[in-house]
Amino acid sequence: MPRRSLIAGLSLQQQLAHHVTHYDIQQARRRFYNPHALALYLKAADRAAAMVADGLPLADALAHCFNDRLLSFLQRRMLPRPAAV
Repeated sequence: MPRRSLIAGLSLQQQLAHHVTHYDIQQARRRFYNPHALALYLKAADRAAAMVADGLPLADALAHCFNDRLLSFLQRRMLPRPAAV
């Protein structure tokens, strides 16, 4: 079974937590890593999930709660890709 299908079975909040944790693990290998960043990412993930629960589209909720590389990382993994023409 593909890994993506396992993640798709999780709730939105769990999916966000999974992806920001994966991103933080990647960042931990880099120089000047912030060891407190994961807590901030998880808090933003909770805010984004709450925004989606209140009716805001996922793309807008991600844009409100994240920025820069983490935002593009989440967009690549969570938003549907446009169909090829």
